[in-house]
Amino acid sequence: MPRPISVTTHRTRKYCCTPTLQQVPFLCIYSIFQLGRPPTGRMKLPLPPDFFRCPPLSRQEIEKYHALGRRSVESLVNKSKLTGGPYTYTPLADESDIKIHRAETTVPTHAIVCAKMEASGTLEAAFDLYRCETTDEAKAYVRRFGRTFVDAVTLYTIISPTPDRPFDSMQIKWMACKSPFDAIIHIRDYCLLESTFEVVVDGQRGWATAFRSITLECVPLLRESVGLVRAFHYDSGRVFVQAARPGYVDMTYFSDTDVAGSIPVWATDPGVRKWALYETLKNWCRSLLDVNRFLCEDRLRCMPYLRIEDRVPFSTRKTCHLCTKTFGPLRSKSHCYTCGEVVCKKCNGEWSIPLADGTFVTIWACFICSLKTRSTHSSSTLTQRSNESKQSPLEASQLLEQSQYDLETTSSVAYTDDDQSNYSESIAASSFVYK
Repeated sequence: MPRPISVTTHRTRKYCCTPTLQQVPFLCIYSIFQLGRPPTGRMKLPLPPDFFRCPPLSRQEIEKYHALGRRSVESLVNKSKLTGGPYTYTPLADESDIKIHRAETTVPTHAIVCAKMEASGTLEAAFDLYRCETTDEAKAYVRRFGRTFVDAVTLYTIISPTPDRPFDSMQIKWMACKSPFDAIIHIRDYCLLESTFEVVVDGQRGWATAFRSITLECVPLLRESVGLVRAFHYDSGRVFVQAARPGYVDMTYFSDTDVAGSIPVWATDPGVRKWALYETLKNWCRSLLDVNRFLCEDRLRCMPYLRIEDRVPFSTRKTCHLCTKTFGPLRSKSHCYTCGEVVCKKCNGEWSIPLADGTFVTIWACFICSLKTRSTHSSSTLTQRSNESKQSPLEASQLLEQSQYDLETTSSVAYTDDDQSNYSESIAASSFVYK
């Protein structure tokens, strides 16, 4: 029979109990890496914008980081190859369009995973999703990619994109990331050199962003003050290259991470520890699904939308315009806002379109229209129906003024500041531009 053990919660109350076999896995997860929420009295995230006081970088330091960043990107591209690279990968998960693989590691807190997915879009559109050069862009990034990120601060900007090198950038950042078990697991933080360069992979043009953990005196450990555990990235990152199929991009997320933290003596099952770690990394890899969705939403943002009176009347359609299935009690009618056709809800996607003021407007657009660009869409039935009614199409911001008469509702979604990052920027004394 197992010994009674003392379990301490984040409220510092202690309970003495004898765990059952069913409770042991939960207790193992609870205590992995000395898990638990930070006690009251510690600072809360997001950190104040002026929390880190970073002195200007010297010319020698800038050149050192530039060389390190270049090596980091090259290492990322090499390690993210499923075949012909330094690691032997085995399947970890096959979820929808995402294929996730893993490589074996010996350290319990260390894991290597590689996820791949294809999405409709361009390299430039994908790159714009990750722009964090300004405070507004950084807040928008954390707002959209809130699956794993909690807070982020730009400490130094070493290289900024130029018209000649639009993909090249380099920054030193501090980031805090959560896991699916954030209720019981300490949030991890990183001090990173983030480097992005244009690359050529197997003859295909692309860009890659690598994360290499570094040490800075101005970024101390925050375990005592904030309750964060410092983790490490070893050339993790993302690689986006043009796909063989025109109009598509091959997306790769690669993670070579040590989440650090101490492990309780009694939590000896390595399988449980690895399972929790892989679940955390799989959650990060699922962000590729978000990227695919965000690319569609950004395309839809640039399109005009038909007014209600210009859309096809419900009464004229008995079947879905796309799947041709008959409407009925279990298959309701809805409008695509861009082409105006009557489609079923399964063929009509709900999209959150970002507006210039940081809010979002919800629209319905069929999956065919979500794959189109504005240029290909301009010759569609949208222009014909708009000309027939002699009224100009609506822009995204005007949808809020349009009254609704069917089952769909359009609403502005403003995100709260609970999960929003406070982003500060400190520009280095002199920039070193990659040529």
